[in-house]
Amino acid sequence: MTDILVRDMQESDILALADAFDAQGWASKHTKQFTNYMDEHRHQDRHVLVAEYRGNVAGYVTLLPKAHVGPFPKTPLVCDFNVLKEYQRKGVGTELMDAVENIARKTSDTICLSVGMYADYGAAQRMYVKRGYVPDGTGVWYKDKNLPPYHECCNDDDLVLYMSKSLRLSTAVREIFAPAEKSEICNTILRALPNWFGVEESIIDYVAGVASKPFYCAFDNDTPVGFVSILPHNAFAVEIYVMGILESHQRAGIGRKLVRICENYCRITSTDYLTVKTLAETHPDLYYARTRRFYNAMGFRPLEVFTQLWGEENPCLFLIKNISLYL
Repeated sequence: MTDILVRDMQESDILALADAFDAQGWASKHTKQFTNYMDEHRHQDRHVLVAEYRGNVAGYVTLLPKAHVGPFPKTPLVCDFNVLKEYQRKGVGTELMDAVENIARKTSDTICLSVGMYADYGAAQRMYVKRGYVPDGTGVWYKDKNLPPYHECCNDDDLVLYMSKSLRLSTAVREIFAPAEKSEICNTILRALPNWFGVEESIIDYVAGVASKPFYCAFDNDTPVGFVSILPHNAFAVEIYVMGILESHQRAGIGRKLVRICENYCRITSTDYLTVKTLAETHPDLYYARTRRFYNAMGFRPLEVFTQLWGEENPCLFLIKNISLYL
């Protein structure tokens, strides 16, 4: 498990966020503002994500489904993104931006935001550029209007530069045959997913194990972003041995594409059943709850829970999908 958890806003965050920002001298972040955010989140007028760091609220970001001002009409707009000072430079901002971009990707190929121009916004400016955001070319805006050349203004929070980023993923999946390349890809991606793969011994076993098994990798341009390795058991069953997708590329259809490849492998080899093991619901882990929902949506059904396979503290859920039903 990592120190950071990103989740939807909840009622208790209203006072927690207001108190935390007040403690660092940001009195403008008051209870009324966060109460309004909670109401808008509840009515789906605004999506509000909150980050926790070791159980304490550390920051938040909000996403408007469609921008109403600026040069990107009807484009999802990141609006109000803040990380408490004591939690900056710990990866909290990156986790929040990854999550909010994944939400925007469900409805749009583009996401936009505005950033202030004075020095306090410097870290945010650099972060956005590194994440692939580019200025739209209209210059700066002031009080929701495009600022004409030589026009006087105040360099305050209302002076902003609009930027956008393409969320379109140019992913392609191909089979990898070289054992060393399989292990290298597996090692890199699993170590980038500590919420799912946090046990060193398991990572080492997977890295060694994939070398001799069928292996398919999803690439975003030339960068590996996800993979699946298959373990054929017998003439009747094939197992998803291990699968991992970088969080920045989750919820973008890559997992479905990789599972479909496993299903096609079953069809080609005339194998009836595709199986997978994951953490059972008796364990409270939130990340594996997402994994179970994914496999359920893909047509897998729970068959049995093994309490001794991975140890009593990690109950193993065995899921199965009858591929012959989908021929």
